[in-house]
Amino acid sequence: PSWQRRQSRECACDGDDGATGDGDDGAADASHHHLVYLFASQYVVKPLRREAAAFAEHADAECLPCTASARHYVSCLLALDDLRDERAGGVYVRARGAGAHDAARYAALDVGDALFLASDVRHWSGRNDAHRLRRVFMPQFSASPITHLAAAAAA
Repeated sequence: PSWQRRQSRECACDGDDGATGDGDDGAADASHHHLVYLFASQYVVKPLRREAAAFAEHADAECLPCTASARHYVSCLLALDDLRDERAGGVYVRARGAGAHDAARYAALDVGDALFLASDVRHWSGRNDAHRLRRVFMPQFSASPITHLAAAAAA
């Protein structure tokens, strides 16, 4: 897949990462930018009362092939519909490092809310038992391009 390179906002940095701020107000040199790569994006529509529309517990990084160049990225789940009601098939999140028997929390999201998930955070969603479709948009970002190493080696 082709990569789309996005440049984030200018940021105030302390000198630890090479920024040249003036030290007084924390402002960074105007030429200092962080690059963020759009890894993937998904538009998910969860239909009503379909068991097949539930997502089993997983961490997104588990979905990448072992030959991927990097396995760390951030997913931004944007609620396009009201997900405050658990019957809507919203997302449950387990604390990082928690075991399968540890409690998870339901992410009650209102329209326009965002939930950020690191690629190693375990999460899942149930079926949609609400009275309407449930929609989310989920762009995923990485600090470096994620490529399939076997394909890169053949090029």
